[in-house]
Amino acid sequence: MLFPSDALTDEQRQLPFTAGVSVRFYGPKSGRLEVRTSARVGPALTANMLGADGAVDAQLQRDALGELGNVLCGNVVSAMTNGIGVFHLHPPRQLDPAQFTDLVDPNEECVDIGLDEGRAQVRLFLSSR
Repeated sequence: MLFPSDALTDEQRQLPFTAGVSVRFYGPKSGRLEVRTSARVGPALTANMLGADGAVDAQLQRDALGELGNVLCGNVVSAMTNGIGVFHLHPPRQLDPAQFTDLVDPNEECVDIGLDEGRAQVRLFLSSR
C-alpha cells in the first residue's frame, strides 16, 4: 500500500523525479495534469495495481503511472465543475525527467505528496480562454 502524506520529510524532498505523465483535457475547462514520481514509487504503485509481489518491468510501471494520471485527471476535472459538463481526456503521455523543473507557472497548481517509497507531485495547468 502507498500511504500519502502532505508533509514531506527533508529526505523525500531531495529525491529526484524519475518518471512522469501528462494528461491533457478539454471541456468546460482545458489544460493538463502532470504526475511525477521518484524512483521507488513506480514499482510499488505497479505492484499494488497488479497485486504482484515480485519485480515489475519498466513498461508496466509506465502504464500504471499513466492509469494513475487518467484517474487523477478525471477526478480533478469533475471536482472543478462539480460534475457538470463533459470533459475529454487525451491518452497519457510519458514525460522526459530531464525536462522537469521545480519552477511553478502562474497558471499552475502544484501538490507534493510524501510516500514511504519516496514522493510524488501532481501539477494542474489550466489554459486561459
